[in-house]
Amino acid sequence: GGGKMNNQLKKAFNSGASYALVVEADEQGVLDQVKLRQLGDESSTEQVPVQELLSKLKLLYPNA
Repeated sequence: GGGKMNNQLKKAFNSGASYALVVEADEQGVLDQVKLRQLGDESSTEQVPVQELLSKLKLLYPNA
């Protein structure tokens, strides 16, 4: 499992992306959190509530 996801994350990394958003609904189909995955040598994953996503992205990319 996860092969397709890993391929997509590799493509994102190879394109020069710093982060990837993994969007998955829970068992009831509710989307209340996303995974913010840092790509690269120090890869990490953080659960971010959907309502806080824009604020989080503004912190990561203040000049965007």
